[in-house]
Amino acid sequence: MPKGWNGIKRFVKVRRWGTRENKPFEEVSFYALSKPLNSARIVAKAVQGHWSVENNLHWVKDVNMGEDDMSLRTPHNATILAYLNNAAFNLLQSQGIKPTKDNFAKFSNKVNELYKLFNFF
Repeated sequence: MPKGWNGIKRFVKVRRWGTRENKPFEEVSFYALSKPLNSARIVAKAVQGHWSVENNLHWVKDVNMGEDDMSLRTPHNATILAYLNNAAFNLLQSQGIKPTKDNFAKFSNKVNELYKLFNFF
């Protein structure tokens, strides 16, 4: 175990194969678990849950909000921006608005439009 990898109880190898866009594919992924899970079904649900968060939150924040392209120089500024992006994401979702680039653009720098989203206060 590499130094500093404390708390890891299991390593899991996941092999996926099938067809994507009419082409065969095969991939192998490895996961480190902090719980000593022995059930393949429970591990599979955990892996699916991980990718659900990755696809439904992190991808949206990177692609639609451009988080990975932002060049912030201090951890303090990055933290503030992350909080604001999370607030924007949650505010849109709470109003039933999909967090797409077009919807973020609709509200960017438009205080009156943003204010209308706070009608629940």
